[in-house]
Amino acid sequence: MDTPKLAHELVHVLQVERASFKDVLSGHLLGVLEHGYEDSPIEAEAFKANVTSGAEIISTPW
Repeated sequence: MDTPKLAHELVHVLQVERASFKDVLSGHLLGVLEHGYEDSPIEAEAFKANVTSGAEIISTPW
């Protein structure tokens, strides 16, 4: 796993530690339904880690 992907996933770990797995999962699902995957608040926070670690945001296939 490269550094940007690792940074992105570690943000998700921090999100779970700040709240709970249940809260993050439900927030993620609701955020995706309301805003789309890349604009959901949980993913937007994690995508910032991609950028700060040197990667561009890449569109997902779904």
